[in-house]
Amino acid sequence: MATYKSALFRIGIITLIFIIVAFVIHQAFTQLYLPAFPALLFFFLILYLGFAFLVTRQGKNRSALFINRFILLTSIKFFLLFIFILLYLILVKKDNVLFLAYVLILYAGYSLAAYSSILIAGKNE
Repeated sequence: MATYKSALFRIGIITLIFIIVAFVIHQAFTQLYLPAFPALLFFFLILYLGFAFLVTRQGKNRSALFINRFILLTSIKFFLLFIFILLYLILVKKDNVLFLAYVLILYAGYSLAAYSSILIAGKNE
């Protein structure tokens, strides 16, 4: 469980930061707030928690196994993200640029949190 604490902590902190920023944007800059933000935040939270959990899962600790698992999970993550973006752009057809900006910001924040926690967990083992 100690392996997952770093990932949970970092992803939790970044989620809290995104919620606070979304609240400020909703109150101060209503034209920049995306109503689909809670669903988008939930999607990224589940995606990256699953990613961090599966990558740092206890195993034989062989580097080849870790690299294969990391590449496979990254490919699956990109595919799911691509499907989510495509479905939104096809079904909603409004605020597309704002949606893509939100996706880019969330992707950067969650990637930074997840990858840094994975590196720290790998270094501590």
